[in-house]
Amino acid sequence: MSIVEMVQQATLNVIAEEGVNAVTIRRVAAELDRSTTVITHYYESREALLRESISSVLGERRMNAETVISTSPEPLWDFLEWSIQDDHLTIWHALLKASYAGSEKEVTRLVEESEEWWVLTLETLLVGKVKKGRSLAEASDIIGVVVEGLLLMNGREMSSRLTQSQILRIAIQPILK
Repeated sequence: MSIVEMVQQATLNVIAEEGVNAVTIRRVAAELDRSTTVITHYYESREALLRESISSVLGERRMNAETVISTSPEPLWDFLEWSIQDDHLTIWHALLKASYAGSEKEVTRLVEESEEWWVLTLETLLVGKVKKGRSLAEASDIIGVVVEGLLLMNGREMSSRLTQSQILRIAIQPILK
């Protein structure tokens, strides 16, 4: 792992553990057990450090999703399954919290871009699969609410003992052909 990757990972660790507001050059350096010079050599500011680290993890996540879609016999369902995975969940929750608080404009922009990509990808996968009487936008909204609800459950066991995947299928199947 390169030093840049180590710095970005340390930044993401701070975000996951303490939230976006806790990210400072000094805090990331402490996470690495290095001096701040290591950080400032590669990043001119806290904002650049945040932007690059968050862009990196969201870009990696997007590439993973695109691989899932391109190699799947059931791209829609596998994309939805990918969407409720626990990977990066703690970081995603911290990014959403910062975005909703409006405390970090760049974080808000990156989160919004990621959400827009997700919706466009979903709508593309839904073409020709939505039952008559529902629009693509309606189906996308319904699915989005279900997926977000499952993500907020954060992997907790359901009282019914249904898995998140089973709940996803039960909730969404009625709007699909």
